[in-house]
Amino acid sequence: MSAREWDRVKRAFQAVLEMEPSARAARAVEFCGDDPELLAEVQALLAAHVEAGEFGERPAVEMLAALSGLETDVTAPEVRQVNAGERLGAYEIRVPLGGGGMGDVYEGWDTRLDRTVAIKVLRLGGSSSGRERFEREARAVARLNHPHICTLHDVGHDGPVDYLVMEHLVGETLARRLSRGPLPWTEAIEVAIQMASALDCAHRAGI
Repeated sequence: MSAREWDRVKRAFQAVLEMEPSARAARAVEFCGDDPELLAEVQALLAAHVEAGEFGERPAVEMLAALSGLETDVTAPEVRQVNAGERLGAYEIRVPLGGGGMGDVYEGWDTRLDRTVAIKVLRLGGSSSGRERFEREARAVARLNHPHICTLHDVGHDGPVDYLVMEHLVGETLARRLSRGPLPWTEAIEVAIQMASALDCAHRAGI
C-alpha cells in the first residue's frame, strides 16, 4: 500500500470512528462511496477495533506505556515522515509500506549487509527513560527465534528519530485477507496454531 493510499484509509477510518458505534457501518459505506477496496480496508479496521475492546478505545502508545510502566503524554507524539532516498544510520529508505499506532513502516535497504529490511519509525515521545526501557525490551525480543515471529535486526536512533529494523516479509496481511470474507475453518485453525505457538515462545522468554 502506498503512502497516499494509507493516508486515504486512515482519514476514512478516523471519520467513521467519530460516529456513534451504531452508525459507523453506514458511515463507512457513505464515506467510501464506490471504492470497494477502501471500504474493505475500513471495515477490517472497524472489526479489529471492536475486537480489541479497550485497546481500540485508547491510543496504542498510551496503552503500551500503561502496560510497561512508562510515563507518556495522552496524545501520541507525531512520527517524522521520512522520504525515499533518506538515510537513517546505515539504512536507506525506499518506499512506505504502512503504519499503525506505534509508527510508520518503510521498506529499506541495509547498506552494510546488502539486504532489504523493514524499518519502523517509532513514536517514543523523546523520553530518555522510555527509550532505555524500549531498548531493553527490544534486546529481549531480538533473542527470540521462532518461524512465526518477525526477526528484529536492529534498534537505532538518528537525531530525534527512533527506529526498528526488522525482517522484511512479503505477503498479505491477515486483516486484508479477512476483508474478503471469513477463513475456511482448516485455514483458521492453522493460523491460530501458528499464532499460539509464537505467543508461547515469547511468554516462555518472559515477554
